[in-house]
Amino acid sequence: MGFPPPPSLLQVLEGVHTERLNYLRGLLEALTPEKRLAVVIVERDGFPVLSVVRVVDSWSLIIECRYDQGDWWFGVQGRESFARADHPATAAQKVKEGMRL
Repeated sequence: MGFPPPPSLLQVLEGVHTERLNYLRGLLEALTPEKRLAVVIVERDGFPVLSVVRVVDSWSLIIECRYDQGDWWFGVQGRESFARADHPATAAQKVKEGMRL
């Protein structure tokens, strides 16, 4: 007999991070056609983030959605933001370039 899976924190985060989640969903949607990537929204340190994995070799990237200087941006922890969150197609292209696709 196994234990039930732990409840998803994303359901809890929905009410707190609605705008952030909407931008992450937009980027997820923009990246979904790229079959060389596996993309999913996960929780990290109480915040939703986008986990992007290159299928061929499991190289991964965690993308954050940050509010900075009056706008929402996509970025990677410890680095400058790389694209505005309201431009998911541009952000998706930069992710693919960064992952060498």
